[in-house]
Amino acid sequence: MRFPFPALVVPCAFAACSHPSARDHADAGAPTQAADDLNVLREASREVLDRNCGECHTSTLPTALPRALRVYDLVQLDWSRRMTDAQLRSAESRLHEPIAPTLGEGEARPVRASAEELAMFHRYVELEVQRRAGNP
Repeated sequence: MRFPFPALVVPCAFAACSHPSARDHADAGAPTQAADDLNVLREASREVLDRNCGECHTSTLPTALPRALRVYDLVQLDWSRRMTDAQLRSAESRLHEPIAPTLGEGEARPVRASAEELAMFHRYVELEVQRRAGNP
């Protein structure tokens, strides 16, 4: 019997032999996994900030404030890149306050962040500060 696709047999055999072991893959993937975790936390943190601080920190909104956008802009993918460690910690601290800063005093509204969201945001800040310091 003749194999209908003989050209595929040899490349597939070599590909199987050259595939890294599961151990090699796990070792090589560790930094990638940490980066993926940080990216997931950054995006989840953006969502929490958007609900509580987006009024001033979202450049596409008419309510955006230039001084707030100088600190961070939630439209940017890596919104926290320009923030100092102190600014990251200040954002975390503000999420613990009962009232979110708004454009007008009469528009004050409560911060809407659950205990789980606050813990997640704290984890993001800690990982981001460690990453910047070169400690994975």
